[in-house]
Amino acid sequence: MSALIPPQQRYWMSATLALTVFAVLAYALAFVTGAVLDGTTGLPERWALPLGSLTGVLVAVPVAALLRRWDGRVVARGIALGLLVACGLNVVVGIGAGILG
Repeated sequence: MSALIPPQQRYWMSATLALTVFAVLAYALAFVTGAVLDGTTGLPERWALPLGSLTGVLVAVPVAALLRRWDGRVVARGIALGLLVACGLNVVVGIGAGILG
């Protein structure tokens, strides 16, 4: 099946799928971590979500680096790209919510 799909298309398909899946997981992780930080520490409320969104970076960057290093296939590089873009979006939204909230 993969021989029927060109490598460039497989790259972008895997990047898009990884972006959507990890974005949902990273947002959920950010809200849970933000709630835990808000309830257990003396941080102001506006700092909880931006710091919670950094947990996605702590997960995504090592996973993307390992995928890139261990498996140089096109699909693995696409997944690594999707993970990095999703964690970047997560941090931007977390910081924006902290500023506006």
